[in-house]
Amino acid sequence: MRFGTALFLRKARGLALTDAGRRLLPHATEAIEKLTAATAMFQGPVQYGTLRVACTTSFAVLWMIPRLAGFLATNAGIQVQLVSTLWPEDSSGAEVDLEIRYGLARTSYSEVLLRHDVLVPVCAPASRDRLPAGARIWQDDGPMPFIRTVGLVDTWGVWGKSSGRKAPTKFAHSVDSHLLAIEMARAGLGMALVCGLLVEADLETGRLVAMASDTVPALEGYFVSAARPHAAGALPDRFINWLFAQK
Repeated sequence: MRFGTALFLRKARGLALTDAGRRLLPHATEAIEKLTAATAMFQGPVQYGTLRVACTTSFAVLWMIPRLAGFLATNAGIQVQLVSTLWPEDSSGAEVDLEIRYGLARTSYSEVLLRHDVLVPVCAPASRDRLPAGARIWQDDGPMPFIRTVGLVDTWGVWGKSSGRKAPTKFAHSVDSHLLAIEMARAGLGMALVCGLLVEADLETGRLVAMASDTVPALEGYFVSAARPHAAGALPDRFINWLFAQK
């Protein structure tokens, strides 16, 4: 567009506005701002902020992190910080926005069960394939070592009562998290009793195999709650909705 007058003066170190250019500048700025606002209606929202989520390392590594790229792709500018916990009280003093707790339901808390879970005895395919035909695998002196996860309500004893099988009472290995139990099973060190939620990918890919065809409902589970009040539709709500939409 031609204005019939100079708007800039060329100088040795760049350009400078003329009087006419200075008079035009506010109007040009306003026009550009209106154009920017108009085009923004056709673009996805750009959001900024940090969401701090407390959860067990087992849940973060085995379930959430493999899916997290999907949330970040649809929430541009959002940073998710993970605060790892082993026991529920580990997050009690942490400055977090969301808590994903593993344990029994607590009716006095405003938290929601992520998904009804099942208990699954798993081992590596090679461990299963080494078993002799007709092996009595549920016996303490059987050919398959057992892995115990301590500190849980869902023990091998609970699984045995619900499944009608004789549960093991002697264990070759003891760990304090599902993550460690699963890693030991992957490494061929024995059979672990774990949450089905955490081994879905391993069972689908064949990295682990289930040693029982029937399922036993888990007494414990992963519960999601906001750690502090927030406005409806805020970032914690978006993350919670995303969690429940995952398969």
